Amino acid sequence: MFCCGSKSAVSDPLRDDSEWAARRKAQREDARAQGIAPPAGRSRRPDWGTGAGGQRLGGGAAEEPSSQADDRERRLRALEAAERRQATAPGVAPKVVAELAQRQQRENLLGRLTEQYRRLGEDMPMGLNSEKASVDQLKRHLEMLRGRV
Repeated sequence: MFCCGSKSAVSDPLRDDSEWAARRKAQREDARAQGIAPPAGRSRRPDWGTGAGGQRLGGGAAEEPSSQADDRERRLRALEAAERRQATAPGVAPKVVAELAQRQQRENLLGRLTEQYRRLGEDMPMGLNSEKASVDQLKRHLEMLRGRV
């Protein structure tokens, strides 16, 4: 007996599949001989009602080719939607979301400052890496460094 207790010997899965395929083929041939129509061909992928061409997110079912202005507007709408999703996290208080966004912006600025100081071959001042340095101070310092490069 094996772990499940259902079989007493090992079987060859390839042989089982070929036997199943032969039985299925015989069923189809019998149905065809009796004049029974086979069931409607089921595709492996579900049809979500989009048709063969598909649809664009946020667009209509059939859109004509768009110009560059339409492409730019579509990108702007996608950017605005992404910003809205990032600003409102489900299950998280708005205050916490704002703090996390500020922390992420601060870390991004610190990374930029570190890279600028590395390019200049200087050490970064210790006060910049402290929690007391605000995002505005870091932005001003980064602009000042960019003027030196």
